[in-house]
This record gives sequence, structure tokens and C-alpha cells, in this order.
Amino acid sequence: MASNAPSQPLGRLLAETIRDLRASDPYKPVVVVCGPKARADTIVALAHQGSFRDVAVMTIDGFLRTAARTLAPRTVLTRGRILREVSSILANVETEFSRSGVHTESATRRALTDIVARLLTIPPERRNIDGLRGLAAESAVIADLVEQRTADDHFTVAHCRQHAAKHFANAAVIAVGNVARDPQDEIMLSAVDATHIDAAVDTAPGRVSVRSYIDSNEELSDVVSSVRGILKESPNARIAIAACDSTYLPALKKILDSAGIPNDASAPVGWNEDPYIQSVLYALSLDPNVLPRRALSDLLGIVLLDGAPSLYNFDRLSRGGTATLHDLSDWRKLDAEVLSNEDKRIQKWVFSLADGLHRVRESETWKDTAAALDTLIKSVVKEQFASKDNDADAQGSGARTNDERALAVGVLRNSIETLAELDGVLPPPTPEVVVDMLSDTLPARQTDAKRDGVAVGDLVSMVGLQLDYLFIVGANDIHLPGTFVADAAIKPEQSDLDSEWFTTHIRRLWEGALNAAHKVRVSFPRSSISGAISGEPSSWLVPLVGSSKKDWERIRFRSEELVPPTDAAMAIFDESVSTEETGATRLRQFRKAGTHNEFNGYVDTPAGKEWLDQAVSSSSLEEFSAAPQKFFITRILGRALLDDKGQTADLDASGRGTLYHAIFEEWSNRYRIGPDAPTKLDKEQAEPALAEVVDKHVLPTLAQLPPLTADVVRRDFARFTTDWLKQELKDATGDWVAVGAEAEFGQGRSGNETPPFPIVLDDGSIIYVKGSIDRVDVKRTGDTFEVRVTDYKSGKGKTYVDKLGATKKPKDLDLDDPQRFIGKPLDYESGTGGYALQLAIYGEVVHGVLEAIARGDDPEESPAPTLHRALVEQGIDGSQPVTVKARYWMFTDPDDSVVEITVGDAARNALKDYLRTTRESILRGEFPPTHAKKNYADAFTTAFGPNRNLAISRAVAAWTRDEES
Repeated sequence: MASNAPSQPLGRLLAETIRDLRASDPYKPVVVVCGPKARADTIVALAHQGSFRDVAVMTIDGFLRTAARTLAPRTVLTRGRILREVSSILANVETEFSRSGVHTESATRRALTDIVARLLTIPPERRNIDGLRGLAAESAVIADLVEQRTADDHFTVAHCRQHAAKHFANAAVIAVGNVARDPQDEIMLSAVDATHIDAAVDTAPGRVSVRSYIDSNEELSDVVSSVRGILKESPNARIAIAACDSTYLPALKKILDSAGIPNDASAPVGWNEDPYIQSVLYALSLDPNVLPRRALSDLLGIVLLDGAPSLYNFDRLSRGGTATLHDLSDWRKLDAEVLSNEDKRIQKWVFSLADGLHRVRESETWKDTAAALDTLIKSVVKEQFASKDNDADAQGSGARTNDERALAVGVLRNSIETLAELDGVLPPPTPEVVVDMLSDTLPARQTDAKRDGVAVGDLVSMVGLQLDYLFIVGANDIHLPGTFVADAAIKPEQSDLDSEWFTTHIRRLWEGALNAAHKVRVSFPRSSISGAISGEPSSWLVPLVGSSKKDWERIRFRSEELVPPTDAAMAIFDESVSTEETGATRLRQFRKAGTHNEFNGYVDTPAGKEWLDQAVSSSSLEEFSAAPQKFFITRILGRALLDDKGQTADLDASGRGTLYHAIFEEWSNRYRIGPDAPTKLDKEQAEPALAEVVDKHVLPTLAQLPPLTADVVRRDFARFTTDWLKQELKDATGDWVAVGAEAEFGQGRSGNETPPFPIVLDDGSIIYVKGSIDRVDVKRTGDTFEVRVTDYKSGKGKTYVDKLGATKKPKDLDLDDPQRFIGKPLDYESGTGGYALQLAIYGEVVHGVLEAIARGDDPEESPAPTLHRALVEQGIDGSQPVTVKARYWMFTDPDDSVVEITVGDAARNALKDYLRTTRESILRGEFPPTHAKKNYADAFTTAFGPNRNLAISRAVAAWTRDEES
């Protein structure tokens, strides 16, 4: 059983050391300096040995802060003040940087600020040694200037160290473990004649084990599983995880938080990575005269802003309507009179952001810039704080709390105040420099050193800890001991920091960590997806494992221990889930049973029946077979999947197709259809007429395109419409009579109250359809008629050739194969196949009209009145033989321009079988997600991501409950 208190050896050793140091002076003050996370352990260990008067326990930072208090009113020199002075020196003092012409570059200012900050941790007599040249010499000179200019108000870290040595000169200082972080800390501790003691918990052999893993994911999964098992057996066990590789820390924090394990992990991020500060910096990078839609969408996606629209509502208005609002000019064109109150608020927020950014950009002084920035973050780019209840939930879940929000706001305002002091230091502000300076003045982020649950950090963080269990991860040859990188601007003679000191320091940290717990497990990954590691262990592990191949094979972790989970792990998981009936518990049961349910696309809802009671389009019925869940969201729920198309200098395929349809419809109605159409059409008459129609529809669009693009588009329209006209003239001389263009059936676009068109299925059920047929032509040969329906397509014909099995040799086809008429199921792996129902549905509509004519129905009551009247006018009365053909005409594709089927009994039966099966699936609520085919990407994936099916299903279930209630 693990102990619940720090081990006694440290306490006894501390007590003995204190007594020895006070042997000649019982009242001598004692300062115990411990590791960054070890203060609580050290205090408890000492308390177990009795009461000690005038003994202070502090970290090395606490040691410096205590001494710094006596330097008041001066304060420590911050990076923001260093940046200000460096900027002033670069702008006003002749240096090598100005002579080289790089003194105005942001990179120069930022890099030199970092160099000077490091130099000011070194005493002047060490940093100004003889023999410096180049960057090192120039940087040292500038560091001296910064120190001189700020000496009245601030002190440097180097000065603070020297003062600390004097401040604690009369105290006895004890260093618990390897607390020095660099040679300068060692010099300071040496100056106070610190007594170093070993913080070892246990040194018995056999305590340390080693494991290797396939990769870091497996490594962390097993470590966290082990931690969870230990805490289940001993809730008060003292556990730590040390990462030799700092890139492990964010993943460790995420996994531990997700597993519900309290921890003090903190990812090594700066304030410029804080989501709120990121949002402000991002907003300042935007041009207020443009405000691109995608950029605003990205801004709203960083963090919730008070008073700003939700990302959903912003996208709904900016790209979900009839036109995409690409930039500020589009927002200004919106008619506020027709907008809803919510949409007015969105428009107002966009305008407020533009105005706020304009004020920042138009400020001529840094003081005015700071005032404009302060107004901006108070009114427009202002983070939304949670309610009290939600804030409490955030604290329990590891989410962002109000305290963290307030801290970020405070840091940002301090940086803005720093900008206000730059007048006379820097030239007048420009937008780019404002963003750079605001980012550069952000302070280093302080991490919370409090122990809370599992201690997580690097080897430095483990100094002085008194643990039951320690896991050391990422111990590969790249990161243990790691590689010393020489500082190009600071010589080892200045800092006393070289590869020898570095290796010795890491070795001490490593040895201290191995003795910091009763049980230590060291691990390393054998591979990396990124290829960032060699897969080899650190050479320091050889004494722990051995040198034979069998020794290293023995330590390999077997992945079957994780997948499938062990009974013990499953028991922990089961106990972690509430027994109360919730969505989570139902989901878990469904997963275990593998049943169809509302969480994987099988929903129990009346919405499907309600949808089927309405008239539907052929494209929606095709979509069901290809992507049932997408069909459910877009068609059943009526939720738009928003294409996020950026502004383009070209006319997209959809826009071109719309124009072609409008041109063909207008020309056909004027010159081929109706009583006013000429009885005889010749080329000399037809070509100018078509050119006139083309100009009418295309010229307004061309005016919005760049000249070169407009010329290419104009040539395309001229060429393809001319080719189309040639076929029209050929049909006109071949006894084909045009009787309909955009012939509507069901509830068409004209707004007429025509009834939906019924397709009666074999089981007596009915599917109602609606739409319009691009073109209908009739040809009479004696007493027989042929009705041909055409659907224009401006793309390539290969898609429909593949779907319908059409080839240039009809004799090779099985004309009774249903694929020939409606296609076949989509093969998601190859991306081939799929249904194409339009031709069969259009043909079925024609047959329905022919049957209505044979019954003598009134054309005015027909679901397709225009088509009904036109066929009657051609002499069809229902008694003559009529052949119905339907075709796709790809008028821009010379290779596969026509794909045609005969809509007879076989085609009608194939269509009705498909519709019956589809109807039954929709009524049963079967809308499973489909896996993506190769290279698959569409608006659905863009909007929801490839792995959002579960979240979508939950939303669907919630929507259903709302509807039923």
C-alpha cells in the first residue's frame, strides 16, 4: 500500500541539517530552497519532524522575490520595458543594425529584445568580457544601454540575484536537490554558502522498470491507464509524470483531463496563444475596408465574443442566403428593412468592428492608438464571460473559467498601456507595427506551481518531490539528455553555459528523478508518425535494462493489453458512468450491442413521413442513396449545408449552367414553341436571334469579371450555344416539334397552384414529385408518336455514361437491366456507380400525362398542365402508340454529348422498385452515415467534418424530442 505522506528520509535529513547549522546560533534564520513543485512536500516532510521556528520554505523564484521586495519602489525589469528601450535604441542610436539597414524590421526588434532579456540575467562584469565581436558585442552594448536607462525604476534579474546573496547573507540556506536552473543560480547559491542535501525518497534496487511502446499515443494511453488504476486502489497516492520531451505536455494534460484525473499539467504556451488574445490580434490584422467573410468567420470561431453573432448565425446570413456576403461592400448593400432583428444585429456588429478597426488605424499617435484599442476590446472584440453556474461547470471540466478570461483581459490591457508610452520612442504607428508591438509586449505566461493531483512537468519540475509513483515518458535518445544548442548572441564565457554544464545538469536531474519515488517507470516510443525521433532509447537506459536483445524485447509493451481493454479497465469504465438513464448510458449500451439506433443514423421520427407527404425532387431521391445522413439533414430537417465559396475571378459551373438554361429556354419559347414561333427556321434568322439572347443574359455577368476572364467566358458561351443551335436546326428539319421548355410538373417555380405529380407504386403507396423538364419534343411518324424529354447538362457526360451503363454500342447492353434506366448503388470505395433518376422520373411524368389524356382529364387540373396541353395540340389522344425517350444532353462535351434511355415498362418498373425501397427506408428512419470514398470532399464534410456523425445524430435526436413536445 502506498503511503499518503512524504517519505521520512527527507524530513529527518532536513531536521538534522537545520540542527547542525544552528549548532552555534540556535536562532539563526533558515531558508530551505526547493524545486518548483516541491514546496508542499518539503513543508509536510519537515512538519513530521516537529516544530521549527524561523524556517522558511520557498522555491528559487520565491527566494528571488523575497529579496526583491526590499528593492522597492523599484520593480523587476519586464520584457515590455526592455522592448520599449530596445525599440528606442534601434530608432535613435547608431548601431550595427542601423548601419546594415535592418533596424526597422520587426524580426530585428523581437530577436534583439529576447537577446537583451537573456543578457540582463548575467552580471555586467560577466557579459562585458574582452574579445566579443559581431552580434555578441553589439548585443552586450545595447544591454548595457537598456540597464542604464531603466536603473532608476527597475532592477535586472542579475541585480536581483546579487542582492539576494546579500539579503540572505545572515541566513542558513539549504538547497533540497538540484534546484539551480542555470549557472547563475549556482553562483548565487554558492554566494550564500548553501548546504545541498539529497531529496531522495528511495534508493533500493529493483524500484525502476523500463517499457517501450509502438508510439507516443500508446505510451501515454498506458501511463494514464496505470495512473487511473493506482488511484482506484490508493486515492491518496502521490504520483507524478515527467516528460523528457516537452511536446508530450499538451497531450498529457488533455488525456488526464479527459480521464477525470486531477493534475497540475500546463502546456508550455505563451499569452499570444490565449484564445481571446488571439482573437484581438487576428482582428487587428484585418483591413476594415474589406473585412473578408472567411476572415470574420475565422475570428468568430476562435472564442465566444460578447455581443457578437454565433458562428452559425453569421454563416447562415453571410453565405446561406441568395448571395454570399464576401466583404464589407456586400454587407452595406443589405436592405435593413427586410432583415430580421437577429440579422440586423449581425450587420450592426460587422459595422461596429469596421468602425473600431478604422479608429485604430487612423490614430496618429501611440497614445491615441492605445485608447482606440481599449475601446475596441471593451465594446466589439470583448470575450463573453460565463454565468456563475457555467463557470462552476468549467472549473470542474477543465474548460476556460471566468478567472482565466479575466486574467487574459488584464494581460492584454497591460500591453495596451505599454503602447501608450511609445510616443517619442518609435515612429508613428502603422497597422503592421501595432500588431507586432502588441504581440511583443505580452509577458511570459506564468504557470501555476501549486500541486493539485498528479504532478506533471519536465525533469526540472520533479526536483524535491516526495512520490510513491513516478512515470518518466519520452526517454528517447533525442530528448535524454537532449542536445545543447549554443546561443549565437551570448558566448559561454559570458553565461558559463556550455555543453558540459548542460549534460551534467540533466544527468543530476535524471538521477534525482530516479530516486524521487518508491516506484519509477521509465518509457520511450519506438516510432513517431512525424519521424521526429529515431525510435532508439536514451543510452542512459542501458544500465536499467541490459545490453542483450532479449532484454530489450522483454520490455516491449504488448498492445493487446489495451485493445481490447482488460476486465479491470472495463470495470473502471463502467463505474465511471452514471447508472442513471441518460443519452450517454444509452449510447454505451447501443455500442456494446451493435444495434441500429438514433446515435448511428437510425432515428424514430415522424419527420420522414411528413417529408414524403410533400412533392419531392428527383435530385433529393438520388441523394438518399448516395448519402442517407446528409439527405436526412438537408432534406428531412431542412438544414442547409453551406458551400463556402470564396470570391473568384471566374464564373463557376453552377453560374454557367444557370445562364445556359435561361438562354435555351428563352430562345426556344420565342423561335420553336407556341403560335408566334416561325413556321420555318433558317440559319440566317436563327443565329442573330440566338446571339441577341446570349448577350441579354451574359453581358451583365461579364461586366463583373476581369476583362481577360470575361473574354474567355464570352467565347465559351458563343461556341457552345452555336453548337447547340446546329443541333436545333437539324431537329427542326427532321420533323421534331418543340412543345415545351422548362415544362413544369407538380409545384413548379412559376408559383401556380398545380397539384403535385403522383407516381403510384406497386404496393398502392404514392410518391409525389415536382420539377421542370428542360425541353420536350414530339415527332410523329404516321400514326405513331415519339416524345423526347431532354435534361441539359453543362458538364462531362462520362458520369452519366458510367451510371447508366451507356456505351457507343447499344447492342452490348442488357436493355432490361435496371441499371440501364436508373443506375445502381454507389461504390464508396471506388467512387463509381450511383443513381441517376431524372430521366426515368421525367419519362414517368410523360406517361402519366399520356394516361390522363387517354382518360379525358381536364388539362387545367393536370399536375403538368403545359405538357398536357402541348401533347394534345400535337394530336395525341391516348389511342395511338407513343414511345417515350429521355436523354441527358451534355452540350459542352463532344465525346459523350447524349446519354438516352427508352422509358418503357422495364424503366418504369425499375424506377418504382427503387422508389418503394427508398420510401420504406425513409419511413423506418434509416439514415446511416456513409464512409467517404477516395478523394471525397463536399460541402457536408466541410461544414461538419469527417467525424461529426455522432454529434449530428445527437442533435437530430434532440430536434425530434423538441418537435414531439
